[in-house]
Amino acid sequence: MMAGISTNAVETREQSFRIMRGGRQVASLVTGEADADPIEGQATAENICFASTVVDGRGSLVSTLGTGEWETEECGSTKAVALIDDETIAMLVEGSNRNTTVLEPIVLKWTRRTNGLRVDEAWTRSASTAGATTIAEIGKARP
Repeated sequence: MMAGISTNAVETREQSFRIMRGGRQVASLVTGEADADPIEGQATAENICFASTVVDGRGSLVSTLGTGEWETEECGSTKAVALIDDETIAMLVEGSNRNTTVLEPIVLKWTRRTNGLRVDEAWTRSASTAGATTIAEIGKARP
């Protein structure tokens, strides 16, 4: 799902979330949109939505919508975020094309120790295919 992200990234400030463990903030999750570098064979950059975990001022960023199976022309808001377990973040992200707006489930795998972040494509695909529109439904869609 990851595309090369240009320096033209804009954080959506009202779309920042605290990741809490034991009543203590361990990280922040920030969402936004950016222009991705053109994919081979394309003349222009794509608009992508992204999520970034921030720990001790350092971020780890992945695209969530706008590439591969999860095409979008415009990023909407992140409607829900939750930790499923210590290494799994579930999100519901709005994206739109000319004719429709959709709510897509996204599952991120996060390694707290290194702040590594990646999209769990199999779980995300399973949740999307199941039509998950709540965090609980994303959890039930685990492959």
